[in-house]
Amino acid sequence: FYFGHAFITTLTDRLWEQRVAANNGNTVWLVELYAAWCHACRNFMPKFLEVAQALEAEDIDVGAVNCAKNPEICHKHIPVKRIPTLVLMHPAQGTLQTFSNPAGSAAAATAED
Repeated sequence: FYFGHAFITTLTDRLWEQRVAANNGNTVWLVELYAAWCHACRNFMPKFLEVAQALEAEDIDVGAVNCAKNPEICHKHIPVKRIPTLVLMHPAQGTLQTFSNPAGSAAAATAED
């Protein structure tokens, strides 16, 4: 979805610790967890791009994780139950706020689908 996008960092299992824990974890991150096969994720993409561009001048890093390709992040670091899921986190402070579609929403998919 977002590979090579100027405002969104592609986060992978291999680079997670290096990127998110950089600067002693003092960076605030807004991360979308998605899967390429997810229709709701594809529909959300334009809005997330808008948000990423709006946050460019702020002290917030914006990233995206393809859960189908990076299961360690989506199961170990951030337990994802539905996609798309947005996470606002500050690793050094141990804060993690998760936002996802309500369980009854037809637009969301389960991470196991």
